[in-house]
Amino acid sequence: FGALGQLNWSGISGNNGAGYVFFPFVNVTSGDENNHVTLGFGRLGGKRVSQNLFSDETTTDPIQSPMINLSGCAKVGRRAWLISENYFFFQPEFFPVERVFSVGIRVWNERKQRLNELAVLGLVDEDGTRGLPWLSWTWPF
Repeated sequence: FGALGQLNWSGISGNNGAGYVFFPFVNVTSGDENNHVTLGFGRLGGKRVSQNLFSDETTTDPIQSPMINLSGCAKVGRRAWLISENYFFFQPEFFPVERVFSVGIRVWNERKQRLNELAVLGLVDEDGTRGLPWLSWTWPF
């Protein structure tokens, strides 16, 4: 389990763009570091404060956005893993899509001592699905 939080630089009330968010979550994983499935649940909550530029009117909007995550990893070779990370957002607030799907491969580069990842992301919103490439590398430290 864990949590993320954000407090705006301008405080939590009274200023345009002010507010706060809090994101507690819990993950349950079955398997080991090479082959596993993870199910996660979270809820983004908080308050967004906006001020009208032409008056002193301030509005406060509550933020409530539950999320489910389903992720996994399967070893498919001596130094390769099939990976997938998928998010389902209900009432999305800060992320402009309802679902994020991904599938890719992670490869350990022995010579450079790093992990390389190549994946395809699927972003789903009310306008349809868009695919995006994902390329990353990680150096252990």
